[in-house]
Order: sequence, then structure tokens, then C-alpha cells
Amino acid sequence: MSFFTQREVFLKAAEEGKDIQYVDDDEPASQVHAQPVPTPILLAGVGDPVGDAQPQAARPQPPEPAADGKGSKAEPEEDKQAARAKKEYTVGGLKCAKSPLAGPESLRVTVGDPTVHDDGFFSSKYVTFQVKTEQLELDVRRKDRDFGCLSEYFCKVCPYVLIPSLPELKKSAKFDPEYLARRAAQLEAFLNKCLQCDELRLFPVFYEFLKQPDYKAYSKQLKSSSEKAVKAVSTRDFYSPSGLHTINANKHIISFSDNLNVYLSVYETCC
Repeated sequence: MSFFTQREVFLKAAEEGKDIQYVDDDEPASQVHAQPVPTPILLAGVGDPVGDAQPQAARPQPPEPAADGKGSKAEPEEDKQAARAKKEYTVGGLKCAKSPLAGPESLRVTVGDPTVHDDGFFSSKYVTFQVKTEQLELDVRRKDRDFGCLSEYFCKVCPYVLIPSLPELKKSAKFDPEYLARRAAQLEAFLNKCLQCDELRLFPVFYEFLKQPDYKAYSKQLKSSSEKAVKAVSTRDFYSPSGLHTINANKHIISFSDNLNVYLSVYETCC
């Protein structure tokens, strides 16, 4: 191919946007290889076209949907704990024996007529109170210390129940008539609050407290029962009317448990 022929081929290829590969002079012009010129690529943020530039980097794709196909995010750990805390379950315990105190819901006890007893030179003076349960036609007398023994018994066998508070006896004024009148009102409030609790009112010892006529013999019996009572430490030892206990550890119960000492202080102050 002559110089002028090659020049014409190159000019024509340039007009058509083709790249001309050099060929030998002896090779026919028809066998000259024409290759397309690569199209310039415009990079993001760059104004000049670059022929051999790499493709633009792929944009970050949105996260794939969750395994359940709903595309929701994983549940926070706090929500999982709250969901578990809402679960309730039942465990077995001890069933309370049937008691006459379980019948009338409006059962009420009155305490009054404080009496000072002096049994002689070798015996200390003590005070008894009249305890009446009109619905059951029961009328007995109880020593002041008997109320304390009953409270101690309940605290041992029912640690899961808020036992009504019982103010201590003021020994310096225990024979003062005005103080004894206030003391009778305190003891009456204690018994009636115990009657409002289903677990406490079903205990046989409570019914015996309201029923046994011989206060001297019963006082010794109650003191012995209180001392021998075994403190319940497991739900298997807890009493209930059905013999079952529902465990509920939701956030409100946990909060109550954490602040139990505060609630007890307020409860005792209000009583």
C-alpha cells in the first residue's frame, strides 16, 4: 500500500471513529483491521472524560429484610426481658384446712373490756381483753401477749403475706385505763385486718384463737405453737385456699419487691 493510499485509509477511519492497526506494506488494504474506539466514561465528580477509567463504585444497598420476611429490626433485649417478665405460671403449695372463718365475708371481731388480773403474791399482774365474734357467737378472753404470739406465728408460716402491724405494749403504762382503751382498739384493728386476708383467716390456729374459752390453757398452747412453727422458705411450704400459687414477676411486682421496706414502713405508720 502506498503512502497516499494509507493516508486516505487513516483519514477515512478517523472520520468514522475507528482505530487503524498498522499493517505491512505487502498486506492488502482490504485486510486492514479496524477496531472501535472505546467510548469515554465520565466519572462522578470528574469533568474530563477518561477512556480507561473504571466503572463507578456501587452505591450501598439497603439492608436485606429479616428472616421472617417482614423487614423488622431485631427486638431490643429490654423488650425481650419485659415479655418474659409478663409470663405467669402456677406452682404447688399447701392447701389450707377448711375453717368456719371462711364462711361470712363480713366477719368482724370486737375487742374491749380490758381487765387487770392479780393471781397472788407469786404471780405478776397481767391484762386480758374480751374478744367477741358475734356472727359465730364466740366470746372469749385473751392475754395481751397472746396477740403477739399470733402475729409471730403468722410471720413464720406466711412470709409471703403482709401481716398487719401490732404496736408494742408500753410496759410503763400497761395498767393505765386510758392506755388500755387505746390498746384494745389497736388489737381489734389487728384481728380484723387479719380476717380480711384469705390465707390468714383459714388457719386453724386463728379459729382456735377466737374460740377456746380457757384463756390460761390456750395462752400456753399458743405460745408453744408459735415457738415450734417452722418458717416457710419455699413455695412448697406456702398455704393458700386452693393449694396453688400463681407466680407473676412483671415489672410492677419487681418494683414493689425492690421497695418493700418503704411500703412496710408506710403501712406500719398508717396502722
